[in-house]
Amino acid sequence: MTTMKQLKKPYADQSEILQWIDPNKRVLVYRNLHNGLWSIKQDGIVCCYAQRVILKDCTCNVSLAGNARVRDEKRKNVHATISGYVADFFEIHELSTEGENYIPPEYWNEITYNPYKDRTFVQLFGEARVPIRRAWIIDMDSKRSPKVMGHAIS
Repeated sequence: MTTMKQLKKPYADQSEILQWIDPNKRVLVYRNLHNGLWSIKQDGIVCCYAQRVILKDCTCNVSLAGNARVRDEKRKNVHATISGYVADFFEIHELSTEGENYIPPEYWNEITYNPYKDRTFVQLFGEARVPIRRAWIIDMDSKRSPKVMGHAIS
């Protein structure tokens, strides 16, 4: 795994991400295959890496050509992203147990994507894998299991 000193872009805590992006524009987020962090891309450029990022007004995107390439070559490549707006500190606080808009854990669902099993991001319900395209909010944490959780998914 890459150490923080070896990163070519800045590492940002959840509270620092907004320093590296324009909060009025959507970002693309994907799991970096080399360092295990989330790469946060805006306007076609990776702006920073983060261990945790919370996005709102999310769209889940999978390139079908990229998915086919992974299946053919049996080698991972970046072809699945989640786009949205980075939630600011106050929005995150409102979702915490102290906030007015607290969302209890039973209302969050695990989201995953496995290019060998799925062609889209899916929401897990026991053994069922239900395809998804959008979510009101998605919380991604590379050190948590499950790594990606979503609320108000469609």
